[in-house]
Parts: sequence; structure tokens; C-alpha cells
Amino acid sequence: MKMLWHNILTCALAAACIALAIMLWQSDRRPTAPLPMQSPAPAPIEDLLARKIPTLTFDQPTTLGTAIDTIARGAGCEVRVKWKKVLESSAADPTTTVYLQSPLHNISLRAALSYVLDEARAGIGFASRDGAIEISSPDDVQQTCTVVYNIRDIIDAFVAASAHAHQQDERIALWMRQDVVEHITRVLTDSVDSQSWRENGANTGSIAEIAGLLTVTQTPENQRMVAQVLETFRAASRNRPPLAFFKPPPADASDPTIGLLGKGRDPSKLSLATASTSASPPAAFPFAVTIDGATVAKISLLDAPVPQLSLQDVTLDQAIDLLREQTHVNLILRRQALLDARYKLNQKITLSLENVPLKAVLRSLLQAAHEQAALEPLDCFEDEGMVMITTAGENRRPTTLVLYDVTGLIDALLKAGRRFQADSGLLDGGRQRTLEQVIEHDVAPDSWFTNGGNIGTIDEIFGLLLICQTPDNQIAVRELLEKLHAAALAAPGSD
Repeated sequence: MKMLWHNILTCALAAACIALAIMLWQSDRRPTAPLPMQSPAPAPIEDLLARKIPTLTFDQPTTLGTAIDTIARGAGCEVRVKWKKVLESSAADPTTTVYLQSPLHNISLRAALSYVLDEARAGIGFASRDGAIEISSPDDVQQTCTVVYNIRDIIDAFVAASAHAHQQDERIALWMRQDVVEHITRVLTDSVDSQSWRENGANTGSIAEIAGLLTVTQTPENQRMVAQVLETFRAASRNRPPLAFFKPPPADASDPTIGLLGKGRDPSKLSLATASTSASPPAAFPFAVTIDGATVAKISLLDAPVPQLSLQDVTLDQAIDLLREQTHVNLILRRQALLDARYKLNQKITLSLENVPLKAVLRSLLQAAHEQAALEPLDCFEDEGMVMITTAGENRRPTTLVLYDVTGLIDALLKAGRRFQADSGLLDGGRQRTLEQVIEHDVAPDSWFTNGGNIGTIDEIFGLLLICQTPDNQIAVRELLEKLHAAALAAPGSD
């Protein structure tokens, strides 16, 4: 009897295995549903922090708790403060006194919170969670999440645009696929909060690619930036003309197609070239996309006109208040930064100017304050709809990411010939200089990480330059590229 049941169970198990095998075989023959472009990302995070506050007015002076409540009312959202965790990591408490400029107009919730917490010297952070803003210790708000991004379409598009000269060579196509992945990974770890990645020696973010799926662990805010960078690459890679392609290094090292892009490439590997005789027209230039939503415009807040300014024995605080009222620009004097630099805010200034832009007024005003105090120079910069006035050494300049498609520019430079390249600085003593090196030499040289600075980075991926810089320097980069492009098209050797 036991043997009978054993045989029945064995037959049933065998039948189940056969049925499972048939199901798997049939599923392999059916087209599988495409993977989503990415797993659900925390999309509402940026919407809440980017919410605009029409008008923000603070009492003078006020307390940290009151200022946070004022921001919450202005933004129309809940702001929760974990005061116990705040007190564990900071000396700030709800009664901490802060001096804040106001009124401020049309600024984001993120900008308002950053301003107040910075002025309170709280050393704490904030994040968006469950439809509300949470303020807590830095460790508490820097929680990470993992998102899987499907980048197969981006990889395939770049390989297709680059591999037309070696379509039949699977080895070359595989190498190029790996190179695309390495480029994308490097661009993300360089341009999205570079100091947070484990790949760069930090302990927050990580990134890995398997079979066209990019697994990223980062903070929600950085995940937003990763998603925007990838979406910009996706848009730029669609219907891309075959201008940039890979080929083995030529025997003649003076080949003009080598070296205009690809700073830092290993010369023993395949090298990037640009086809100057492509049947497809070059991409129209300039093609520039601002990735993180910051405004990069040739008209800035600092261009606001000041018809007349007459200051007689007024304090720096009073002068800034007068300019704010006259120009309707959100001018912020970072009092704590100036006090830390031993500036006396009650020192008197006399100044008279007519028909000049706000930038010139502030330059003269801050120069006068600096000369009178004989202390560290003062400076100003734009940040999320505000003009921040602080010490020159305070490293708080905002940056923005811009993607430039320079394939059309490279095509024009190649057609213009080596003489034009030498005249325009792309050849230095017969040695080819890359576009990246020209930009880093001509635009704010001391600001680039490669030159010892701490602001700017350039990453290149198949004719696209992803540049992280201040808004003012982004304008200078674009103007430089436009100037090079126009000159190359007008050169005698160009078609």
C-alpha cells in the first residue's frame, strides 16, 4: 500500500514539473511587458519644497520657533520640528533669537527654511515626509531610499548613435555599451551631490548597473536630481544623428578628429571622434537644457536698475533695506556670517550713485564697507530668487546643472581646420586641447575642481557636456561656446 502511494505521489510530482516547464516555455515565447522606466520615485517631494510663498514678513527680531511657524503659515503646509533631536545635535531651541530681513516675495519653501535655519546657526536639516516638512538633526533627515531606473533605452540610443562604423563587430558594441554605463555612472556621481557617494569615499549614496537597470541608493532630494539627469539624457539621446562614433586610434597622432572631447580618456582604448562628413546635419547649437530647474538667464536679479541712490551715514542694514524697497529684489544680508568675520553692522556708509544696475550698487556698497572695516571682503550672489550678501570666503554659492549638446560645434571646429583651432586656443604648441580644458581655462578658472577649486565640474558623454557651475558662470560658458561656434562657421576652412 505504501509503495502504491509512493508511486502516485511520484507521478503527480513529475506531472507538475512537466506542466511548470511547459508554462515557462510558453512564457518565454510570449513578448514580455516592458519594464517601467523606473520604480516609483518620490515625485511629491520637490513639489512641496518648491512651493512658492507670495509674501513673507518676520518680526524684528524674532525667535526660531516663531519664524518656522511664520513660514508654515505662508506656505500653507505642516512643518513638524523634532526639538528633542534638534537639541541633541545643536544649541538652537524654539527661543533662539534670529534677525531676518523682510518682507520677502515669491520665494520657495526650501529657500525660506534654509535662510532661517542658516541665520539661527542651528546646524539642522529638513526633509519632506508624508505630505509635511520635518525639521530634525542632520542624521535623522538624511534617510535614504533605493530606486531602480531602467536606462536600457538610453544605453541603446547612445550605442546606436556611436556604433554605426562598427555595427557588425559585437566586441566593439559590447565595449561601447560598457563605456556608456561608465559615463552615465561617472556623470551622476560627479554632478549630483558628489560628496555623498560611497564611490567618492562618502557613506550615503551608492550606484550599480546590471543588465540596463541602474540601482541607486540616495536621499530623496538627490534621487530627484538623478531622475532629472537621466530624463535629460533620455531626451537628448532620442533621434540622435550619428555624429559621434568610436574607432581604433589612428596611426597618425595628428588626426584632427582626436582630442576635441573626452578629457581623461585612456589613449590605449578606443578614442572618441566626430564625423565631419556625416550625411546628417549637425545638431543646432546652442542646445542647452537646465536640469535642476534653476534659472540660467542673461537677465538676473542683479541687473535690476537703480535710478538713484543717495546714502548719508547709514548702516549696512539700512542701506540693504532701502535697496530692497527700491528694487523689489529679495536682498538678504547674512548677519551671522558678517558678525563671525568681526564686522560691525552699525558702521556708517556714505554713497551716491545714479542710473546703475543693482550689481554695481552692491559692489560699491560692499567695497566701501570692506575698506572701512579692513576685514575680509564682502560679496553677493543669487540663490533661489534671493540675493545673498555675505563674506567672500563663505562657500555657499548655488550651482545649477546644464547639459550642452556640442556635436554641432565639434563638427564646425573640425571643418574649420587646425589653423583655426590653433587661433582659438584648441591647439597649444601642437598639443590638442579639449573643449573641457578650454572652458576651464577661460571661464572662472579657479572655480573648477580640476584646477583646485570647489564649485565647477564638467563631464562629457558622447558629444554632450554636463556642466555644474554657478548661474553666472553658466552664462559665460554658453557665451564662450556660442562665440566658438560662430567663429568656426565663419572660418575660411569651413564649408
